[in-house]
Amino acid sequence: MTPQSNFMVLAPIDPTREDELRSLLASMNLEPGVVNPQNTVLPFGELSNLHFARIVILKDDTLDDPDLLPPPNEVAAEVVESLEAALASFRSVAAKLQGV
Repeated sequence: MTPQSNFMVLAPIDPTREDELRSLLASMNLEPGVVNPQNTVLPFGELSNLHFARIVILKDDTLDDPDLLPPPNEVAAEVVESLEAALASFRSVAAKLQGV
């Protein structure tokens, strides 16, 4: 299997410079959603084992008002539900592979 890597940046953004950042990120694309691999900001084409890269701006309104966060028991219940669904999916794949 060919070695593959991913690329992730997690950083706070100065809200007064968000428009500037969005413009910079847009300048890296050939068209919306299609990066120019040779762009001068992050030349992804030079990273030979890069499998994927995502640069996403997420706004977290809860940073200003923690009361907007759901109760911890609701968060825990959602995590358990997601994990159980993933486990069921893996069990299904494993059962199909038993006959292979």
